[in-house]
Amino acid sequence: MTSAMKVFAYIARLGILCGAYFVTGKLGLMIAPVNTFATLVWPPTGISLAALLLFGYKLWPAVMLGAFLVNLLTGAPVTVAVAIALGNTLEALLGSYLLQRFVGFRPSLERLRDALGLIAFAAPASTIVSATIGVSSLWLNGLIPSSAYALTWGTWWVGDMLGDLVVAPLLLTWTTRRRSGARHGTEFRGWAERVTIALCVIGIGTWIFGGILTFEEKNLPLTYLVFPPLLWAGLRFGPRGAATATFTISSIAIWGTLAGFGPFTRDTRIESLMLLQIFMAVVTTTSLILASVVSERHLSEQLARDNAGRLKTLQETSLAVSSTLDLGSVLQILLQKIESLLPYGAISFVRLLDKETGTLKTLACSNIMEEELKENVLSGRIALRSIIGEKKTPVIVANPAADPRIPAIELFQKYNLVSYIGLPLIVKGETLGDISVFTRKERRFSEQEIEALAILVEQAAIAIYNSQLFNETKRQADELRKVNEERADFSAMIVHDLRAPLASIMGASEILQQGIFGSVNAEQEKWLGRIEAAARRLLELVRNFLDLSKLEAGRLDLVKQEVDLNGLVQNTLDFYQTLARGKDLVLRNRVDLSSPQIKADPNRLEQVLANLLSNAIKFSKQGGEIEVGASQQSTREVKLWVKDYGAGISAQEIGQLFEKYRQTTSGKNLSHEGTGLGLVICKMIVEAHGGSIWVKSEEGKETTFYFTLPVDDKHQNSQPTAA
Repeated sequence: MTSAMKVFAYIARLGILCGAYFVTGKLGLMIAPVNTFATLVWPPTGISLAALLLFGYKLWPAVMLGAFLVNLLTGAPVTVAVAIALGNTLEALLGSYLLQRFVGFRPSLERLRDALGLIAFAAPASTIVSATIGVSSLWLNGLIPSSAYALTWGTWWVGDMLGDLVVAPLLLTWTTRRRSGARHGTEFRGWAERVTIALCVIGIGTWIFGGILTFEEKNLPLTYLVFPPLLWAGLRFGPRGAATATFTISSIAIWGTLAGFGPFTRDTRIESLMLLQIFMAVVTTTSLILASVVSERHLSEQLARDNAGRLKTLQETSLAVSSTLDLGSVLQILLQKIESLLPYGAISFVRLLDKETGTLKTLACSNIMEEELKENVLSGRIALRSIIGEKKTPVIVANPAADPRIPAIELFQKYNLVSYIGLPLIVKGETLGDISVFTRKERRFSEQEIEALAILVEQAAIAIYNSQLFNETKRQADELRKVNEERADFSAMIVHDLRAPLASIMGASEILQQGIFGSVNAEQEKWLGRIEAAARRLLELVRNFLDLSKLEAGRLDLVKQEVDLNGLVQNTLDFYQTLARGKDLVLRNRVDLSSPQIKADPNRLEQVLANLLSNAIKFSKQGGEIEVGASQQSTREVKLWVKDYGAGISAQEIGQLFEKYRQTTSGKNLSHEGTGLGLVICKMIVEAHGGSIWVKSEEGKETTFYFTLPVDDKHQNSQPTAA
């Protein structure tokens, strides 16, 4: 809305309020006035109070002007008209201030505190100001004698108070949106009930105050028949129903009483209207309080239902977003849950911060039918620029068209985007992006809605963060896998290039030791043996590095076939018999002959057994023994082990035994220490088969390495064999 339009709207409201005040004021002063300027029927008080509560204090000039014109044209001197107008204006301002300052007034009157505030503050308290200033100005200017002061003041005060009690609630409840209400079944039944209540109110009011019923003292209790339809209206349709019914009864009662009908007819109109207005004050107070109590209860019940629904939505959201790491799925779940929390046609979209460019990118949107609008949302033209970096709390804009932070105002006006709420996505103090929600109708977001959205967005932010972290981890894993593959390729190339010269060195050493090119003495043979051993050692190291690279890159190809465990173990023992005899060691085969065949890569399993057996020989004492065995653990797996009675391993070193380049203290003290890769390779080969490996050791006594391997289904025994 432009500035010119705002000024025009303000002037229009001033004119309407001033005109309404003047017309109803003149009508009020025509109904049994007391000393010309006081009346028991004064609607302008309720009109001015409602106007200031709804549109603010800035409308006070209309009250001032309307009151001045009414009294001036009724015959009051200018000074008296000004004084009365001042009193009436202060009355409206004071009533509005008291309600807003001490009650936190809501015009819908759906809370008990609102009804009590109107009854206790605005009606009796603020009207004292107008009555006192107005009557005092009349007395000071000699327009009324001192003897008439009390009657005039009482008439003025009661008339103004009834204006606040009867007219103000009618205007307030019909110009504000109700938040609660009784349930009336179908729409037809609801309107049928309204019509029935209206007929009862009009019928009973006319019967009592329209002269149909002749009132004698015995018939006075029939006056209370006005209560049932009023209470019915309040119970079923809240303060709006109560205010409407009360205003209707009051209008009929005033008309009938002025015509000389009804239970309050007395010798004079003033006395009759005074009794009627006191009665109507009681009726209005009762019906408004009852209606507000019922409405507040409905509000509490509705709030409980809404909170239960929001809690259910939040629980469903938590389960849904925690069940996936896909960013697109997380964003769609988030938008769906926002739509369920705000079921009134809101459009929403999510923007995330691009860390490389530092800009926000719209990644998902919902409830947008127009293609042009959707394109502008995705391009980022429709959004608040300032959520990121400005505030880390929800940002609410009642009118985006008047907010300088909103770009592309013409699009907002074209697609009627009105109310806005933006919530930042924050995790661990880091802003990931924001969520924007627009409504196509003016909407005041409740505290409960904002709180529920904030919790929902907090959950979504964590899910988005986890999704981004997962994607980043996956990207890094892919890069690492690529690096490992390249390293494996490089290692394979190095091994290929080293094998030939190493084989030549070993072959030449062997030929020279055999004396093919001439005899060699003992010293030469010793050094040739060392050359051959060093070359073999180097070749073994190169092979270990190649195996490790392949295993880490996940490129170890297992050629599985049926393997006889007893044959595999025996072949390994036979190969190491010569090495064992050098230390007078006895190698024992402890394989359970009932153990099943398994499907595995025999070459890789032999590599594992060879490594473990080689270590056992290396760490065993002179003249000891080593056991290599296997047995079926269960129908699913077999267990193999290599046991020696050597130096053992300390408990502190066992936990690091299967790490790269780790060796035991005893291993480091040997003259031929290894690289610390053998056990790592064993572990990877076993795990590549789907098994596991571990060690048990007692320092200074014995060490046993165990590993398990799965059994192929068709080779399982019905019962496991004990080890």
